[in-house]
Amino acid sequence: MNTGLLTLLLATTLLAPTSSLGSSQASELRSPSSPVNRTWESRARQVEQYFELALTYTHQGKLEEAITSYQKVLKLEPEHGDAHYNLGLLQYAQGNISQGMIHFQQAIQISPQVSDAYIWLGKGYYSQEKVPQAIQLWEKAIEIDPQSVYAYNSLGDAWTAQGDYTKAIAYYRQGLTHPDQEGIPVSAHTLAHNGLGYALQQQGNLEAAITEYQAALSLDPTFSPAQTNLQQAQQQIR
Repeated sequence: MNTGLLTLLLATTLLAPTSSLGSSQASELRSPSSPVNRTWESRARQVEQYFELALTYTHQGKLEEAITSYQKVLKLEPEHGDAHYNLGLLQYAQGNISQGMIHFQQAIQISPQVSDAYIWLGKGYYSQEKVPQAIQLWEKAIEIDPQSVYAYNSLGDAWTAQGDYTKAIAYYRQGLTHPDQEGIPVSAHTLAHNGLGYALQQQGNLEAAITEYQAALSLDPTFSPAQTNLQQAQQQIR
């Protein structure tokens, strides 16, 4: 199990039943006195109970039980977008990337305007070394939410890995123009400053890189990657 990812999804990414994904059937109107309505209400209560149970299991670290509960939600309501999204996160945390990707794809089909689903699906493609697909998804996430610093960071990381530091720098800097987003273990701006510093360092711009590492550490003095990168850049400049 990826404990870092588990910590992240526990802290920041699980969707509650009232999120924007919701259910494809939530807006259907029926007569309160009809048998169909009573059956629907009973099923809706079951869906809500299983969903809340899945959230509880997740926060208790009982991922297998949480997965089973979400699967029960989807058996009752196959187009429950929140369940697909959260199940995708849990599958990722279990190392089941391909299964997680299927659920993120379903979440996107149900509600195409949830940018985080594109970010996580992109991470799945990226882990499979399918970089063009990942980049396309992260660009789509920015199209939906132009202030998603995590999407800019993902694009910066991708172009850094490809050795195109100029593009990477542009994306990191663009992300830093938007409000910070809290995350685990550090905020989006902390990651952006560190990533930007690394890209600048690879271009030989050590003074600018040191400034960015220091900016990252001003946000989180305990962030060890920035500490290590700063020490290396300082040694190079001497």
